[in-house]
Amino acid sequence: MSEDRQPLSVYLLSVLAAVGGFLFGYDTGVVSGAMAVILEEKDGILSDVAGVDRDLWHQLIVAITIGGAAVFALLSGIPTEKLGRKFTILSASAIFAAGSVVMGLA
Repeated sequence: MSEDRQPLSVYLLSVLAAVGGFLFGYDTGVVSGAMAVILEEKDGILSDVAGVDRDLWHQLIVAITIGGAAVFALLSGIPTEKLGRKFTILSASAIFAAGSVVMGLA
């Protein structure tokens, strides 16, 4: 019997998809940590807002991060066509890494 082997690209794709999932979880954790500071009772940005307005702002802040990701995912085709897929992915990764360093230092 012949043994069917999966090409290395299948394993690489699986690993990269898993890393993408971890990064999405990391972003969710960052938003969660930021919301704890924003919603603080005394010194938070929303400390003067109460009731339904506070809940609305909380939901908007969380939704903006996911909505922004969706919008920029759609817009990513423009630099991909002009600059190439590899350069665009490397640039996005560098920006993400720099943002992670800045958040870590803050």
